[in-house]
Amino acid sequence: MNNKHLLIKSILILFLAIGLFGCSESIELTQKEIQLYQGQEINPMDYLGEAFRTNEKVEILNTANTKLSGNYQIVYKLGGSEAILKVVVLSDPVTLTSQNIIIESGSTFNPKDYISSEDKNNDIKIVSNVDVSKAGEYIVVYSFSGIEKVLNVSVKNVDIVLTQSAITINLGSTFSPKTYLAGNFPNSPKISIQNNVDTSKIGTYQVVYSAGTASKTLSVTVKDVSPILTKTSVSINQGSSFDPKSYLVSEDRNNANIVITNKVDTKVAGTYLVTYQLGTIVKTLSVTVVKVTATTPTPTPTPNPPTTYSLKVISLTTPVNPGEIATIVVQGKAGKQYSIVVYYKSGPSTAAGLEPEIAGADGKVSWSWKVGVRTSAGSWKITVSGDGKTVSTYITVN
Repeated sequence: MNNKHLLIKSILILFLAIGLFGCSESIELTQKEIQLYQGQEINPMDYLGEAFRTNEKVEILNTANTKLSGNYQIVYKLGGSEAILKVVVLSDPVTLTSQNIIIESGSTFNPKDYISSEDKNNDIKIVSNVDVSKAGEYIVVYSFSGIEKVLNVSVKNVDIVLTQSAITINLGSTFSPKTYLAGNFPNSPKISIQNNVDTSKIGTYQVVYSAGTASKTLSVTVKDVSPILTKTSVSINQGSSFDPKSYLVSEDRNNANIVITNKVDTKVAGTYLVTYQLGTIVKTLSVTVVKVTATTPTPTPTPNPPTTYSLKVISLTTPVNPGEIATIVVQGKAGKQYSIVVYYKSGPSTAAGLEPEIAGADGKVSWSWKVGVRTSAGSWKITVSGDGKTVSTYITVN
């Protein structure tokens, strides 16, 4: 009787233990480790043994981030049982160098050129409908292990786009017509350029860009920005004042970019050079300081027959265009002052550089002045006078 009670008691204890702790089962996984690529999706339930997939008591802790390459774990728990699935996320096998490109019609196109993952290059499936012979919008699809990437390809005809329609450049500067091309294909061999620009000569030029039947024109004006002097040589008396700026045309006198090198010493007779520099362009003015001898009383000499001479025009810039510099050189007598008058249709000229001048030691005197841009075409009289002498000539304005 006691043995029967003991058996019943053992059975009750067993059932009580089962009720308290339940049945312990080991979780089964179909794999212990998996590999996938960035961008691929993962469902943790797919790796549970089939007998556990419908068990609502299974807890899953998923730390795998398939957007970033690396090593992760998925932990499965059921009661006191635990299983771990190792997840290795590999780098994206389809990495494109660009998502949108523009190519020139008629050019070559290789879709593999836009894949940066060289190690998977041969395994990537490529579907392309690009037709480089026709302008249009196309796509290329790259796929690998369920991952797809798309490259948008725009095939366009060559167009001529200029950054400007007209430019002004400095005399002596460099000029490259391709610099002013824009658009999708500024370096296309289909664009031909007709360029006659000569940066060593002032003027306006036309550069023509052509592609097929289309063409556009760039107007290029070459202008002279170098310092403009009213004279190239002057004579001044010893001890007089000298201002190098006064020999620049009025428009340049306040130009702070012009560097003037002046070593003229008006106390010492001699010939000096004054330089005017703007950028790489240098202009020179020759300045002769004429020695002045102090006069002392001397007996009145017996008068000799006066030495006679006549004014003579040595050189003259003619013909000349409006806006250009004209120069006249006259042979007179050393140390004598002479004045000049230029008669245009509107009357005597008041241009800078036409002030009275003193002849140098060689008797020569010169004037340089800018012919007004509105000066009428024709032949106009010039009169030089001084020391009781007068000479006239004519300048032709185109």
